[in-house]
Amino acid sequence: MKSLTLFTCLLLFCSISHSQEMAEDSAGSKIGITFSSFGKNDLIRSEDLIGDASYSGDQFFTVGLTYLHPINKWLFFESGIEYSKHTIVIDPNLPPDIDSEPYKSDFSLINIPLALRANFLRYFFINGGLLIDIDASKESAIDSQTGFGGLLGIGANYDFKCGASIFVNPYIKSHALLPFSAEDNHQRLWESGVRIGLTYNLNRK
Repeated sequence: MKSLTLFTCLLLFCSISHSQEMAEDSAGSKIGITFSSFGKNDLIRSEDLIGDASYSGDQFFTVGLTYLHPINKWLFFESGIEYSKHTIVIDPNLPPDIDSEPYKSDFSLINIPLALRANFLRYFFINGGLLIDIDASKESAIDSQTGFGGLLGIGANYDFKCGASIFVNPYIKSHALLPFSAEDNHQRLWESGVRIGLTYNLNRK
């Protein structure tokens, strides 16, 4: 609900600003900063393990640098680097005489997206592609998330005349689809949230 409210408010902002002049050179390369949260993070397995603890997502945030390079007037290559911190709740499956209270555990990821962003209807875009995941945790209660993942999103973007742009980007990410480790029934992080970004056009004259 929070994600939907934020997305709606930013779309309303774009609609109110419709009469403002768009930057003539908005198709240039862009660099910027991003923040992601306002969603869910869950751990999934292909099969449940008998006697294993249960894992549920609690909260997360991601900060990053993004780079957009135009391929043509409506298609961009999107990359950058992101750092995220995730908190999960672990509910141990232990005998009644042993303390089995749920507890929280943190782990960190570094993500490098290699994606395409396709613009449509002037203000909107869809984006998707590959994620290079690096598990940055020294110790973690879950399987390593280092490997290849994927992302898919839809968003709204507004270009200001000064060369700056703001965007909002609801997305889903699946981490460690192809993990580098060879563990059976590997845990994979599934993440959905909203990414907010501020970029600047490097070709601004």
